[in-house]
Amino acid sequence: MTNENTAPIRDALRVLYDLHYAPITFDFTTYLVLCECVRQLEGFKVLDVTIKANQFRKLSDKDFSVGQSEKEWRLKSITVDSCDLLPTVANLRLLRDTAPTSGDAYHLPPNYQAITKGDARYTYALKDLLPLHKLGANVRSLKAPDHAKHLIQSVLGNGYITLTLRNSSHSTLRNIDLEEWYKFYCFLTQKGHEVFVIPDFEDMFTNRAYRNYDWQIFLAASLDQRIRLALYESALMNFSPSGGNSAMVVYSNAPYAIFDFINGVFDLEKLTTQALGLSIGESSPWALDSQKFYWEKSMFDYLIFAFEEMIG
Repeated sequence: MTNENTAPIRDALRVLYDLHYAPITFDFTTYLVLCECVRQLEGFKVLDVTIKANQFRKLSDKDFSVGQSEKEWRLKSITVDSCDLLPTVANLRLLRDTAPTSGDAYHLPPNYQAITKGDARYTYALKDLLPLHKLGANVRSLKAPDHAKHLIQSVLGNGYITLTLRNSSHSTLRNIDLEEWYKFYCFLTQKGHEVFVIPDFEDMFTNRAYRNYDWQIFLAASLDQRIRLALYESALMNFSPSGGNSAMVVYSNAPYAIFDFINGVFDLEKLTTQALGLSIGESSPWALDSQKFYWEKSMFDYLIFAFEEMIG
């Protein structure tokens, strides 16, 4: 790769995300940011993104447990909508029935033929961004669209705190303790902070456990990624468990304290070496002073500790 300052400016870096081989999850956000880093380093002007969705992957337990209608929903609400958070995405196409199968038409992934043969997998782990960061790429490249920022500013202003909940039927051991987070919510409001709680999307339409607590809910952020990131960007601090919805802040300039990296994880070595590329206790090397990973389970005392360390 060549340095961004010396690379010739070219037109579009053409990237392909094939849902037959890649997950229909927020891992797409990491892949999109990876493509953006390559764009910067190789001197391309914009990104040209193709999402191939004529088949969905059948590899993980989640691939099999999620129904077809939910996959269709995720296709639009996660993969397609994520592209609105990256200003350099100039073209976006969604291919359903007729889609090119040759990797020759795309710059990324470079090993597409090996992927289709089962000899390789898509690259969408945080650890894969580490070498690109070292080469000088700006990983914090996601931004809320201007209109989403305007909507948040016109209604909420800035300086509030957000709490993002996780209460999913998938990997339930990774769910947070809502009682502990409600205690933290009360602590924050007693301190005089305005706090907005973002419910888990799945919980909103199933058990609705978040409604058992008397806290201020901001539902729009659960339904729209653009609103969510705009909300995060104007916050004093965003407290969140690790998971898909936290990916956007890791690749943005929004402040955050992210918890529960080892909560419900059975293979810590796989998490640290294969997924994150970080040692326990570390934050991403591109993190700002207002951005930090808190690895332990998000119990009340630990949330207080993070609050005092990040806000005081």
